[in-house]
Order: sequence, then structure tokens, then C-alpha cells
Amino acid sequence: MPTISELPVAASVSAADEVLISQGGTARATLVGSLLASAQSAITVDSPSLIGRSSLGSGGPEQVNIGIGINLSGDTLVANGSDHAAFPAAASLSLQSDLVISNQGSPMLMQASLLRGLFSAGTNVDIDPNGVISATATGTIIGTTEVGNSIGQLQVVTELTTQDLVAVSHAGLDYAINYGNLIGGVTIDQAQPAGAPGDADTIWVAQGSNVMFSQSFSAIWGWVASKLPTYKTSVVEITANTNLDTAVHNGRILVCSQPITLSPSTTSMGSGFQCMVINASGGNVTLGPGFVSSNGSLLLASWQSATLFCLTYSAGTIAFAAVGVSPSQA
Repeated sequence: MPTISELPVAASVSAADEVLISQGGTARATLVGSLLASAQSAITVDSPSLIGRSSLGSGGPEQVNIGIGINLSGDTLVANGSDHAAFPAAASLSLQSDLVISNQGSPMLMQASLLRGLFSAGTNVDIDPNGVISATATGTIIGTTEVGNSIGQLQVVTELTTQDLVAVSHAGLDYAINYGNLIGGVTIDQAQPAGAPGDADTIWVAQGSNVMFSQSFSAIWGWVASKLPTYKTSVVEITANTNLDTAVHNGRILVCSQPITLSPSTTSMGSGFQCMVINASGGNVTLGPGFVSSNGSLLLASWQSATLFCLTYSAGTIAFAAVGVSPSQA
């Protein structure tokens, strides 16, 4: 009896062909189709894809496709995040929104409100529970502040007070200073010394309001010159014995309505002192000790006048009286 290897090879196999089997120790014949009926059919799937079963119930394996956001790298499934592009866009970020984060390599969800923990308020800055950032400063701020606008869009004020605040940068940090302290920051003794005065020099003036303008020395001198023709010497009436003093008597006409004594006080008068004395009393006006007169007399008769001087020169300081004649003798 020939062995299996000695038998001729069949050119093709069909389900109707018979093969020899041993069933319970007895040699029997069966159809090829019957033999393979319970065997797994050949699996054919497209690449890249997986095999599994997506249909309900039991059955043979089915092709499972790989969707957006997952990539098959070798024999490993890897998420690539490309599915995020299809997510709907949020119109705004809410404090209750959840963010997807990677915490040291582990994916997690985090509430958007927790992002505030990354930030802290610096000097003169405040962040309220709603996330609004605002500037703070000592003192009272009057008016409204429009956050995010340029200076040209801010509310305009028509005048300033000394307590109004002005923004300054001090040592690289932002501060505010009272307007009064800002304009008083340099006193006159701290200013740079000026050169010789000239007609083009200017000073601050206010004309009819508290708004400041500049005025030249030449314009000021023109104003002074226009006033000189109308200037009148001040008149002081003397009714009691008097020590002459620059603050009261210099540059004035002294009318003595009583026969009194005028005494020189060169310390109080000072060099350059000058005044005119008219005796309008019925007696004599006496020029006290220390005076030197032009006519040698220290008495002014009724309606007599004199011009009094205090002069300092190489010989010392003198009180000199240039005595004139009375109006009736003129």
C-alpha cells in the first residue's frame, strides 16, 4: 500500500473533494468543505487598521479603522492631537472652563481660574477676584479712569489743584506725585544762577487768570516807563519828635505840622537815604544832633524846607541837610 508521499499531487482542491480522517478509531472519508466549515477564514484588512469586532453579537473579526488624532507607529497607537482642529472654537474664556494640560507628562484637566496662581500684583497694582487689574495710589483721585485708552482719549480737566496726581517714573518704577510737589520740586535757591540780565530775559506772569505766560524784561520796562510820569511822591505828616528810618521816611515828603525835632539814625537810614522836610508849623523844626547843614543852622523856620541825606564815603557816614528858603522868600 503506497504512503501519502507516494501519491500523486492534486492539481486543485474543491469543497467536494474527500479526505481520509480517523473518527473514533475508525477510518472514514469526509468532504473538504465539511472539514473546513468550522475553521477561521482568512483575515484580510487594509493598512493601517486594526482587527476587532464593531458589530453587535458574536461573530468573526472585523476591520477597525484608525480615526483622526491617533497614529499607528509600528505596533503602537500614538495620539497626535490632530483631532483638536475639529473642536468648536470658544467665544471667550470662562473661569469655569477646563483646560487640557500635561502635568509632568501626565494629561490632566485644569480649571481656567487656577491660571491666576501664576501671577501676582506688583507695587501699586491690584487684581480683584474677577481678574480685573487696576492701579492703586495713595491720596484721592477725582474723576474717572478709562483703562486701556490712550492719553488722548482720557477725560479732560480744565484746571489743576495741588492735590491732583501726575504720573512719573522714579528709578524705573511707576509712581504718582502731587501736582503741587511737582511744580515746587526746585526752589529758587536750587536753580542754576543766571547771567547778566537782558531785555530778552523772561519771567512768569498771570494775566487775568491763574494761567501762566512768559513776559520779557523789555516789555516790563516799557510798562514801568509809562507809569513814571504819573508817579507822585508819598507824603508823611510828622506831629511828634521822630527818629528818621528808611522804611517810613525814605523817598517821601515829610510835612511837620508841629514844632518837633527830627533826629538822624544813620544805622536805620543807611547810605543813600533821602527825603524832603517842610515846616508847616507856627514854630521851628529842629534837626537833632548828628546833622550837618548847608547853612550851618539846624533850625527850620516856619515854611522853610530842607532836603535830608544819609551818605557813606571815605571819611565815614554823615547826615546832611541841604536847607532851602521858605516859599515866602522865594
